[in-house]
This record gives sequence, structure tokens and C-alpha cells, in this order.
Amino acid sequence: MTKKLVRKLILLVAPFLIYLFLRILWWSTSKKIDYDKDTIAKKHLFISWHGELLFCPPLYLILRQKPLHVSAIVSQHFDGEVIARLLALFGIKSLRGSSSKGGSEVFRQGLKALKDNQELLLTPDGPRGPRHTLHEGIIALAQASKLPICIVSISSDKYWQLNSWDKFMIPKPFSKVVFRLQSITLENLNRQEAKQLLQQAMLKYTMT
Repeated sequence: MTKKLVRKLILLVAPFLIYLFLRILWWSTSKKIDYDKDTIAKKHLFISWHGELLFCPPLYLILRQKPLHVSAIVSQHFDGEVIARLLALFGIKSLRGSSSKGGSEVFRQGLKALKDNQELLLTPDGPRGPRHTLHEGIIALAQASKLPICIVSISSDKYWQLNSWDKFMIPKPFSKVVFRLQSITLENLNRQEAKQLLQQAMLKYTMT
């Protein structure tokens, strides 16, 4: 079987299987969302560390009602295509690019989406890390759009952690999952001040 055919099969089957697994996992866990509802109801850029993103799509469905007006920035790699198809099952559109590939184009697309009254979902240390290291595209988008950032931090009392660069966290069935949402603004800060503030806020509730 050729590599091209294998990839086609993966793209055909994997997004649905991951979606099904994620839905079952979501249903089986108990969840607590710690946030200011009125503040988060306003338009934001939503960000989380790459290793904590698994439950972000179903969480977003709780925070926002359909039809969704949101796009996620997803890498142009093959695994990014799998993620894009998975997000589509949640009703989330994808903008393809990253800080390392297609960065200027995805910035343009992202800013246009924000001006078209959409929100954005981003992982500031994605798609390839280093882990918990901010790429500055999120800061540029936040300051150019003058929108606040909603930091989504996810923790669980029982979880698997993959041996990947991002130490990807998967809550175990019947575990307790806590979502902590912080809203911050980067207006009137220079690039270094904004990066330091955002880094500190993101690490506040980050699991090791």
C-alpha cells in the first residue's frame, strides 16, 4: 500500500474516530468551568497550550451557541489536515498556516476573520513547539485587532500524558476536569511587555 493511499485512508477515517472518542471521553468526565461568564461572553481570541487542546472544541461549544463564528489556526502539515477535518465535525473552520510555514498569510487571514466578526482559536506554542514557548503571532493579532485574549487552561486529576514534544494530555474516563478561563488585554503594551504578561498568565494554571 502506497504512502499516498495510506494517508487518504487516515484522512477518511481518523477524524471521525477521534471525534467519536472525544465525545465519549467528554461525556464520561465531570467538568468544572471557572470563569466570569459576562466577560467571556464578549468577543475574544481563545488560546491554549498545544498539549491541553484536546477538550477545547467541545468546551467552545458550551461557551458559544451555534451557528459558530470561529476559525482555528491549523498547521499545513499532514496532521494539521486531520485536525482541520476533526474541527469541521464540531462546526469550526480552519485557517491553514503557522509561525514556521505560511505565517504572514495566516496572519492576514486571521485578521480578516476577526474583522468579519469571527473569533479565533490558537495554540501559541504550536504546531511544533518548543513546549510552553510563545510564538509572537498571537500578540500581533491581539494588538492589531484590539481584542482581549481568553486563556484556556485545562487540568485533570487523572490523565494520560503522551511522550510527545507537547506532553499531550488526555483526561482519563471518569476523571475530574477543571477549565480555568482568564481574560486579559495586551493594549498599550510594547511587544516584550505583552509577551511577558501573556506568558505569566498562561503558566499560572499550567500542569507540569
